[in-house]
Amino acid sequence: MSAESPGALPQPSPRVKPPSESATAAQSGRRGIWQAWALLATGLAATALAAAYLKAHADQEARHEFEFRCQEIGDQIHARLSAHEQILRSGAAFVEHAGGVTRQEWHDFTERQRVERELPGIQGLGFALRIPRGRLAQHVAEIRAQGFPTYQVRPAAEREIYSSIVYLEPFTGRNLRALGFDMFSEPVRRAAMERAMVQDAAALSGKVVLVQETEEDVQAGTLMYVPVYHQEMPHETETQRRAALIGWVYSPYRMNDLLGGILGGRDLAGRQQVHLEIFDGDTVSPAARLFTSQSAPAAAQRTSPGRTAERRLVSAGRPWTLRFTRARPQHWALAYGNVGLVLGGGISISLLLAALFFSALNTRLQALQALQRSARASERLRECLVAFNACHDFNSALNCLVREALDLGGMDGGAAYLIEGQEAVMQTHIGLDSTLVPQLARCPLSAGYIQAAMGRPPEMFDVRERFPEALPVGAASGLRHVYVVGLAAADTSFGYLLMVSRQAEARPATDLELIRILALETTSESARGDSDGGQIGERNRKRPKMAENTEIMLRDAAKTWFETIGGTTGRMEKVCPPLEQR
Repeated sequence: MSAESPGALPQPSPRVKPPSESATAAQSGRRGIWQAWALLATGLAATALAAAYLKAHADQEARHEFEFRCQEIGDQIHARLSAHEQILRSGAAFVEHAGGVTRQEWHDFTERQRVERELPGIQGLGFALRIPRGRLAQHVAEIRAQGFPTYQVRPAAEREIYSSIVYLEPFTGRNLRALGFDMFSEPVRRAAMERAMVQDAAALSGKVVLVQETEEDVQAGTLMYVPVYHQEMPHETETQRRAALIGWVYSPYRMNDLLGGILGGRDLAGRQQVHLEIFDGDTVSPAARLFTSQSAPAAAQRTSPGRTAERRLVSAGRPWTLRFTRARPQHWALAYGNVGLVLGGGISISLLLAALFFSALNTRLQALQALQRSARASERLRECLVAFNACHDFNSALNCLVREALDLGGMDGGAAYLIEGQEAVMQTHIGLDSTLVPQLARCPLSAGYIQAAMGRPPEMFDVRERFPEALPVGAASGLRHVYVVGLAAADTSFGYLLMVSRQAEARPATDLELIRILALETTSESARGDSDGGQIGERNRKRPKMAENTEIMLRDAAKTWFETIGGTTGRMEKVCPPLEQR
């Protein structure tokens, strides 16, 4: 028996590595990585294009819907003002035909029109009389005689032409304040009244504050006038119309009440998220604002505007500017739900596909590396068998076996033991402390792991996992893994090969399988050779066949693994060519 020194390091045999193997793996890995990145980039680009298309479509739909709502609201306001104009024209025709009406007749007329029910939002329907300066005193006396003893035309300053509101229905509440007011004395109202008189057409005034207003809930106001002429007098020209004018049928409007009646069924600030502002004339300024659909606090709290549009509306000869603002919804993602779903889903799917591709690539590379390791292992086994074949006695063969097993499995130390009687006798060891060798030799029979290792076929396993009590505490404390495989040393004797690893991680199963195959092939051939009387030459002739059988076992296992994960036999043959082609 021979043994190397306890501190001696194993001298591995030189490995044969085809130069094309690492290049093949590197090229395959680089190509797969580029493919994975290309797949991810394609998925993200497709997702971005789909999201951009859906967003553009959603924007277009929102724009069309917004424009439709703006047009619809503008048309609705114009239609209501036109309806008011028709009511005023019917009132003017009533007064002209009658040649003058009493207060009761005017009340009955407005009742029959059902203005408050049919046209909600109107402040009233009234008649203002034109009064030459010479008839002012007579006019005041007539109205006082009708039950209004404090009646007075106001303001009281002298002027050539007076006008006075004599009828206004409903004659209750705020409207009582309008009796006797001279609208012709105020420039904005006078401009509309002059235009109506000269053009014989309905005229809408500019922005005013109605005399009906009190200190509470003051609103911007406007008025619409239709002239009334003496029926028997001509009124074809401007001069004739001034001479034939009796007065004006008119309606005052408090703008918030008017727009509330027109748009009462629309939830502008809520569901429709549309902010409407109306400005007098063509100027958009706070001074010209007639109406706003949102209060100042609400306007300050609303989200940033998403879209704005302006419409010019002309009614009764007066232009209004309607400005619509589509407020961006507070939960804007709800308006672009499909865009968010496509964007989030596309990114998730792209990342998932890329991850799956990377995983498949990693598995493929591992398989390729496994095939390359198999090719190298096959060549390494051939080298081990050649080295083992050069040994001329059993002890040197065991020493070679331990050295080659250490190299194949990347172990830190190893020893070969033979069982003699009830003891395990060390035959050779490499890389093991001398104090550790006898401790490891005393425990196998009591634990029974040699019987397990000598099963059919022989098995290689970690002693610390299957028989943790088999190792002494002092010895086990410095060892992370202790591997054992049975040896058939001769016809009537047996032993085992013990490998030690101080690394935290267990050795790969492929390395352990290489050691098991090496131990199985070499010791079984050695036993048969010794029983034949040391016919080394006969064993030499058997080695090539034995190496070929071992390689076939490795290739079959690698082939099954590689095909399972999606490889091809052609790729395997390229990486690991058969023995006769090398």
